[in-house]
Amino acid sequence: MVAFSQGACVYVLVPFVGSLQGRGVAQSDVEAAAWYRQAAAQGLADAQFNLGNLHHKGRDEAEAVRWFRAAAEQGHLAAEYNLGVLCE
Repeated sequence: MVAFSQGACVYVLVPFVGSLQGRGVAQSDVEAAAWYRQAAAQGLADAQFNLGNLHHKGRDEAEAVRWFRAAAEQGHLAAEYNLGVLCE
């Protein structure tokens, strides 16, 4: 992944959004999670938030909390909200 090695996460947004929503490719939560994981590891708050959503959808609340917390620490408001709901 050249874009990741150069720190340009935005260039890989299209493939994982397409995988999640089934736009232009078959819908696949597994494929979307792989793309989100790569971007989340680079610190992209939206990817961390979306990875949290995928884990929450899959009933893995510990991982959901982990990723929502990472995004919330960067000021992602929806992640802060979801974290608050999960940690009630």
